[in-house]
Amino acid sequence: METSTTKQISQSGGKAGLTDYARAMRPDHWVKNLVVLAAFFFALGDRNQAAVLDPAWLSFCRIVGATVLFCIVSSAVYVFNDIRDLALDRVHPSKKLRPIAAGLVPVPHAWVMVVILAACGTGLSVVLSRQLAYVVTAYLLLQVLYTLFLKKIALLDVLILASGFVLRALAGAAVLSVDISPWLVLCTFLLALFLGFCKRRHEKIQLV
Repeated sequence: METSTTKQISQSGGKAGLTDYARAMRPDHWVKNLVVLAAFFFALGDRNQAAVLDPAWLSFCRIVGATVLFCIVSSAVYVFNDIRDLALDRVHPSKKLRPIAAGLVPVPHAWVMVVILAACGTGLSVVLSRQLAYVVTAYLLLQVLYTLFLKKIALLDVLILASGFVLRALAGAAVLSVDISPWLVLCTFLLALFLGFCKRRHEKIQLV
């Protein structure tokens, strides 16, 4: 038997505006994908690799394209995560306001978004670089496994999130066909790991 809250949510579905669909993609999280750009600036400052970027403007356009593709793919992951966690999000004090949890974006529409965003992201990545396509596909698979299983395993969940940032950095190197700096990989992983643990600590404090 449906509760009054469930009825209200189901009745609100189908009335979504473009803003609600845009919010479901979490554009405020796209800033994470700026990590993709790092490989360009690291290579630009390396005499041995700067020649690979010639002309620099074209290389910059390519890596900006890769960043945009990661925004698209990461949005597919966010929508998929919201579908998967729908029941939990509806009883969460803040997550219940997300478009899918609030019923503003119907679940069937959300699944269509996942398919379109994932297909566009992976498909267009092949156009830019086959190596980039491999990284994008690996990122998608890793995030799907994270959403389905791995986020329930303490410590491993944070390691997976940090690995996602490393894949972003690798994507930048892949689209430019440059060698990625070990320091970039290490710093990206450690910083993401630190932020991940801080986030988990904050969530734990909120539950107390």
